[in-house]
Amino acid sequence: MTNQEEFAFHPKYVAPFYGGLMNFNILNKEVVANPYKFLEEVRELGHELSDDLVLTLLNNSWRPSKVGAWVIGLCKKYHLEDDLISYLMTNPIYCEHAIIGLTILNSEKSAVAIKDFTKSQLNLILSLLKNSSDYQALENLGRHRIETAFSALQYLDKINKTEFFLEVGIQSSEWGQIKEEVKKLAIEKPRIEKLFRTYRNRFEATTSSIFDRGMKIINAENKDKRATNASA
Repeated sequence: MTNQEEFAFHPKYVAPFYGGLMNFNILNKEVVANPYKFLEEVRELGHELSDDLVLTLLNNSWRPSKVGAWVIGLCKKYHLEDDLISYLMTNPIYCEHAIIGLTILNSEKSAVAIKDFTKSQLNLILSLLKNSSDYQALENLGRHRIETAFSALQYLDKINKTEFFLEVGIQSSEWGQIKEEVKKLAIEKPRIEKLFRTYRNRFEATTSSIFDRGMKIINAENKDKRATNASA
């Protein structure tokens, strides 16, 4: 049996957790009834697992990978930070869990890694547009990873007083160039307008984002007390 077959729906390490760790499903009461208790269970799992097993989960298929990335973040496994960064850089398509894990770690190295990842993705989109790979560029632009990276950098800038989102977000030179290149396209005008309207609405807003609300739960004080009281 391969690692992927073994861990894809592991009844103890994966199946009980991966659904709640998709994006910020901890905010969805239909998926996670008690997010504080749920996150404590993930932390307990992380303390039980060896580092080798955590990395096996991280570098497996998408379900176990989510568990591995969140465990590294929630359990503050800074000694596995480089492994999580490496995963992000080499698995750019389905990587929101790696971005969230690095955001939870909230080290300078993690923040810079998310910034560098975001810049590399914007440059990829720009390159595709300039080389007439229009549909591929729009597919990349519409993928959830860009929104997640933007949200993470906005959040980290807010709590760390940095300006990484200013460097690589919707006010960056790369984003400006992408918008100019997209204007030249004759394809899918309604989709393009909707896409940029979504980015504008989400990242020019001053209201609390889903990412902010999710991180507030993750970082809430007295999590043990909340979990105990809620389950009583």
